[in-house]
Amino acid sequence: MHAEVLELTDPTRPAYLGDGPRPVRTHLWRAADPGAPLILVSHGTGGAAQNLHVLIGALVAAGCSVAAVDHHGNTFVEPYVAEAFVRWWDRALDLSCVLDALDPAGAVGAAGFSIGGYTAAALLGARIDGPSYAALVSGETPAPPTPELPDIVERLRAGHTDAERAGWAETAAGSFRDERVAAGYLLCPLGAFVDPDSLATVSRATAVRWGGADRAVPFETNAKVYATGIPGAEAKELGTDAGHYSFIDGPDGPDGGDPALQVEVAADAVEFFSRALAR
Repeated sequence: MHAEVLELTDPTRPAYLGDGPRPVRTHLWRAADPGAPLILVSHGTGGAAQNLHVLIGALVAAGCSVAAVDHHGNTFVEPYVAEAFVRWWDRALDLSCVLDALDPAGAVGAAGFSIGGYTAAALLGARIDGPSYAALVSGETPAPPTPELPDIVERLRAGHTDAERAGWAETAAGSFRDERVAAGYLLCPLGAFVDPDSLATVSRATAVRWGGADRAVPFETNAKVYATGIPGAEAKELGTDAGHYSFIDGPDGPDGGDPALQVEVAADAVEFFSRALAR
């Protein structure tokens, strides 16, 4: 299964590293049918598109086109940048940038893992709660587990004034809804900082999935927020004993990937998108 690699850029946003526009490196698998559904895929914090290769492979085998982004500064295929771990809105804008470039003829869905799950939800209309986010970037609220950058708060304080970080909260709380996206598959989604009121505005088909033993992004404060807040959300636990990183493959997943679970998730996602994007 070979992908085209599109070195897209977004001229409206600067790159974190070096000069020039923001890179939006995209792995693209094109379906034979140009009118086939396109599924956008967003990896977890510090990850990469390759972490979700089982899910991607199943979607491709089912006849979908798939576009998976390595989010700049928040992916292990390039140096990490502290700002990229908290400027979550850039991820949703990356996926909208891909849609602008591809201009698909078929229906569009979005799938994501962990913060990638939030990314997919943001395209459907989920918004961040500004005060909660402000408390996070100020250090008042502990940051979610970030093994890639355990000193992230210190880095942000060293590189940005209080006023700068406070300004991010206003941006984070904005809407990044993209009306072209018709369905979302949220896998172990980060939801602790989401504004619950915003979820009531989500009118697209949404699947919420999680592991029963996820300690990094626990159900009660994360996936449950979407499962109970999005009208008609299809919510289901996959893997009673599954930890957060059981759902992905990668170089540094502390729980270790579970191949059988990943196959189950992939089949579940194919079934969901087959229904949700049917024309």
